[in-house]
Amino acid sequence: MTATQAPEDDAAVARIAVVVGQIPGVIAIAQGGSVNAGLADASSDRDFHVYWEPPLATAAERAVRLAALADPGCVWPGEGMTSWLLEDHFTVAGQLIELIYIRMADVAAEVEAAYRDGFAEEGFTTGRLFCFAHDRIVHDPAGSLGAQQPRLTASYPEALRRAILRRQCTRLALYIGQLRTGQQRGDLLYAQQIRTKLQNVYFDLLFAVNRFYHPGEKRLLIYAERCPLRPPDSTARWERVARLPADAPELAERLGTLAAELCALAVEHGGAKEADR
Repeated sequence: MTATQAPEDDAAVARIAVVVGQIPGVIAIAQGGSVNAGLADASSDRDFHVYWEPPLATAAERAVRLAALADPGCVWPGEGMTSWLLEDHFTVAGQLIELIYIRMADVAAEVEAAYRDGFAEEGFTTGRLFCFAHDRIVHDPAGSLGAQQPRLTASYPEALRRAILRRQCTRLALYIGQLRTGQQRGDLLYAQQIRTKLQNVYFDLLFAVNRFYHPGEKRLLIYAERCPLRPPDSTARWERVARLPADAPELAERLGTLAAELCALAVEHGGAKEADR
């Protein structure tokens, strides 16, 4: 998953790791996003997941330290302490850098829950696990983050997979019905909202069927092409669906067919039952 980086990129990452690693409360840093996956283009930013334990430095304190890295006047610290919602932004040579803060205790808790009980969210269920498993660790002096990666990369959490396969087919059927209702009423904003939910749940299920962690919002069809278990010609079909307006009569039919074929794979390959479809 980790892409080879040019020496100048390595130097830039090392400098970020040094400065951010000295922020009070930070215990580990990992590079993620499209750069880490080898899918970056000229407009891509750089994402770093910053793992912390209390007390974390305040926004003002972090801004002072990040100013040593950033272009003049280009630091925008986030506020609050909520895991996965706190972000700092700054630019280096015009490129946007995002620091996404994650409470370290939440990592161990989520990994343990994935293997023990499983859970299924309304899309992106394993997105955080993807980061924990595949990000490139650039600062981890105590080995806290590195201790989680071997388990996640050695085996996909089967309890988690069963939960996703069991619940997401039901959600897909529900959303197809709601999409049709929205179209019949001419409520196109509602139809568009349900269409997005349906897409999120579909790809959540697709990656779980294949025992892949969810890579996030971007470049979904590239990652989906790497899944051996998927509906036939699904990339081209999704591209056609994505171009349909919210009131297109064939929208619900095409999405319904894709969902039904994926749920059939979920039944065939374990975890979902016919009654869940």
